[in-house]
Amino acid sequence: MAPLRELPLPFWLLTSFACLLLVCQCRVGSLSVERSTYIVHMDKSVMPKPFTSHHHWYSSTVNSLRSVGQAALDGSRLNPRLLYSYDNTLHGFSAVLSVDELEALKKSRGFVSAYSDKVVTLHTTHTTDFLSLNPTSGLWPVSGYGEDAIVGVVDTGVWPESKSFATRAWVKFHQGGKACVRWENSSIPPCVTRS
Repeated sequence: MAPLRELPLPFWLLTSFACLLLVCQCRVGSLSVERSTYIVHMDKSVMPKPFTSHHHWYSSTVNSLRSVGQAALDGSRLNPRLLYSYDNTLHGFSAVLSVDELEALKKSRGFVSAYSDKVVTLHTTHTTDFLSLNPTSGLWPVSGYGEDAIVGVVDTGVWPESKSFATRAWVKFHQGGKACVRWENSSIPPCVTRS
């Protein structure tokens, strides 16, 4: 074989082109249609009669979106996926959908609204204590420890800049001390001892 310096220019051009083509193929193959998780609210009163349950209706609705789904750039097809059916507080479901599938879903019978699912973090470290939920008796175990329940707590009386939320008071409270809060026009004692 000839030394590398003596190989003809067309050989180098062909080799460079082949490498570029290989890199592009790998890059394109890794691209796919962007999908997100959505929580979809449906009007349960318009469920068609042939369905035996809302879950079957939602499952059929999501499956009908398969024809709308775009093929990924590598030729494979990504299908919408039903994750969960809600039938207590909210009637609807959560599903992984593309933007096109969501737009098609909005035209479906019974569609009310859809919200992009967002990851949120807790803003309190002791929610069950704050709500006075006892793990051995009462509402907490009777409800199955929150199974199929969405808990929303709205407290409009909290002002984060208040001195009662200062780090020093919180650390002292966690170490077994007292956390003192003086609220205007309140009959609640100003100091609470941690039990």
